[in-house]
Amino acid sequence: MRILIVLLFLVVSLTSAGQTIIKNEVIDTGSNVIETSWETLNNTISTITYFRFRKVDSTIYMEIKALYYIGPFTVKENNKLIFLLSNGNYATLYNTEYRRSKIGDCDLAVGGKNKMGINLIYRIKNEDIEELMKYRILRFKIVTSIGFIEEARLEHKVFSNAIALVINN
Repeated sequence: MRILIVLLFLVVSLTSAGQTIIKNEVIDTGSNVIETSWETLNNTISTITYFRFRKVDSTIYMEIKALYYIGPFTVKENNKLIFLLSNGNYATLYNTEYRRSKIGDCDLAVGGKNKMGINLIYRIKNEDIEELMKYRILRFKIVTSIGFIEEARLEHKVFSNAIALVINN
């Protein structure tokens, strides 16, 4: 009996950690919008990057809030976010609109309200959803006006649980 209680506690603890659904509603346009909570993608001396998933009707997006200590830059519409996966393949997402870094755009980070940040939205194609759910993320690159922002040390290595949250709701 004791073992069963311990196992139950572990299962509940492990499945409740990580991202959760924070929004699940129909908006003015009639679209159903589901959003997960923000979670850290990476946190290094030079960068802090957060992500969450958003589903609008049947389209899934990955939102990025990033604080990069590199000065002002832009990310054009259709610029890429490239993930190197553990199977050797790449998942490529495309930015939905032109964005310019500005003070306060990464307000999730400590002191982020006073620093240069950027908020990006990438559409995820169906074939990339399967790859992102199945394989570990090894590194990512964001294409910007000043070249690549590349990160190899990731805190969050798989997106399967977070993507499943928005797909299954």
